[in-house]
Amino acid sequence: MSIILGSTTRPYAGLSFSDACAHIAAAGYSDVAIFGRNVVHSQSTPEEVLAACRIAEEAGVAPSMLLGRVQLELGLDAALADYLALIDNTARLGARWLLDCGTNKPEWYADYVTLMQCAAPHAQAAGITITLKPHGGITLTTADLIDVYQQIRHPGFGLCYDPGNILYYTRGQERPETH
Repeated sequence: MSIILGSTTRPYAGLSFSDACAHIAAAGYSDVAIFGRNVVHSQSTPEEVLAACRIAEEAGVAPSMLLGRVQLELGLDAALADYLALIDNTARLGARWLLDCGTNKPEWYADYVTLMQCAAPHAQAAGITITLKPHGGITLTTADLIDVYQQIRHPGFGLCYDPGNILYYTRGQERPETH
């Protein structure tokens, strides 16, 4: 098993994508996780995605993850169409993972699960795994993460366990060491 070392662009949010990739490569990382809707998102054109690929390649890093989000405020059908386009752009980017943070609105919890149940097969067919990260709301606790995972139960959907986020969003009420 080989180890992949990557960095998100988040620490470099004040820089251009090109400069962020250059700093990430200079620090010795091989992969970049793109955080920031201004680089690649659901409405990016194929040319815009290709430009992001070129920028990363010229810096010497490979895009392996894209941070996305569901847009349930559009309604379930439109949100699903938007998310499927995001999956397609993730695949065009050459990334293997689409990182998602769920939803913080209880009235959208059921729609979130439905959207992911519909999106996971598309992601798998595109060679992508949607990974759900704890970020409060539907993913507040470890039990919440597992509950969502069990409702979706698809190889195109997984979990990204972030113990720091569990501590942060539960305000220390849940200790990740117990999980």
